[in-house]
Amino acid sequence: MFKISLVSYSNTLPFRYSLENSQFSENHLDLEFCYPSKCFELIKNKNSQISLVPVGALIELEDVRIFSDYCIAAKNKVESVLLLSQKPINELNTILLDYQSKTSILLVKILNQLLWKRELNFLPSQNGYEQNIDNEIGGVVIGDRAMKIRKNYKYATDLAQEWNKLTGLPAVFAVWVALSSVPQTVINNLNNIFKNGIDNLSQVSKFYQNDYPYIDLNHYYSECVDFKFDETKYRSLNLFLDYVKRLKNY
Repeated sequence: MFKISLVSYSNTLPFRYSLENSQFSENHLDLEFCYPSKCFELIKNKNSQISLVPVGALIELEDVRIFSDYCIAAKNKVESVLLLSQKPINELNTILLDYQSKTSILLVKILNQLLWKRELNFLPSQNGYEQNIDNEIGGVVIGDRAMKIRKNYKYATDLAQEWNKLTGLPAVFAVWVALSSVPQTVINNLNNIFKNGIDNLSQVSKFYQNDYPYIDLNHYYSECVDFKFDETKYRSLNLFLDYVKRLKNY
């Protein structure tokens, strides 16, 4: 059995659906769900062999390869990677950083350095930090809870849209990686499995919609999330990693 770790957010449900309805998965894969930074830790420590990892973690991984034609990216707005605040960015002095994803932390720092150009304090956070977003303090919040609580804040700056404003490219948030020891036959089977989920987004939306009353899954998959890891996404990923290397206080 090969251990595979998958982010437990609604944007990965097409992957989950196809994996859980595959005979190959049942016979060969041990599936674990976790938040993005945990997926990274698992494959970094080789406690999983295959993982959907946040792109910000790629520079810290060794002995892995990006293998899939599919990813988690955004067409423009993604609606689930947000800087939430009660005041506009130009009135903030502190940003609380989401502990669940390294990518969003790096992304907000890149955007500030190259686009917003503000003197901001970036602070790490712990569970429940969203309650401290007020006055001059904003917070980066990702995933399903970002969409669930965004109505509580006056401003919701979409970081994918800001990346597109900066670069003209779609934002890439997570890619599939595997240890070099994973056989090519497993890789080929996984790509076919993922294709089945991505080719049936309407069916996936209907299957899970009742579990996500605060998200219109059909809208989310058709207008926000882009699952195809094509040449444009590859260029965006390389540009992001290049910016990370040049980031002050990385």
